[in-house]
Amino acid sequence: MAKVAIFVCNGSEDIETVAPADILRRAGAEVDIVTIEEDPIVNLGRGSKLLPNLALRDARLDDYDAFVIPGGDIWEFETETAALLRDFFIKNFDNQKLLFAAICAAPHILYHWGLLENKKVTSFPGIEKEAFEAEHTGNRVEIDGNLITANGPGASFLFAHAIVSKLFGKAKADEVLENMQAVL
Repeated sequence: MAKVAIFVCNGSEDIETVAPADILRRAGAEVDIVTIEEDPIVNLGRGSKLLPNLALRDARLDDYDAFVIPGGDIWEFETETAALLRDFFIKNFDNQKLLFAAICAAPHILYHWGLLENKKVTSFPGIEKEAFEAEHTGNRVEIDGNLITANGPGASFLFAHAIVSKLFGKAKADEVLENMQAVL
């Protein structure tokens, strides 16, 4: 069974958090919602309140197969609060056995952590103007090796489908979304 960590902070985009978590669980993944906040309740960007499974300080990052960062107002990821996560990503980003995924504004975080050089990525329109050291494709979803990026809330199901495809195979991803009556 694949184990996935979805990292959130106050301002994370609601659908970009919940849709991948739900779809990954339907595929059979063990999913933890991990907060980088001190408060155990996270206020998502559209007003939903979320009670994550774990705080970052309590998560054993070496236990996960995949790491997901939703977009939104996510600048907490650029503070020292997220240093543990940043350092883990920097140390392990080239490990092809691990999967890293970022949607909407979240690729911007990976850029600031110095992880996008020579990568194909997509992001929310306008974010690419931040001098990405990557090839910005503008596609709804982009897969480059062990990195999956997506361009925004409307791509949340496609983003989750890509993650499930990488972890369980395309047939499983198609089956999960078909059972949900989702149209891609």
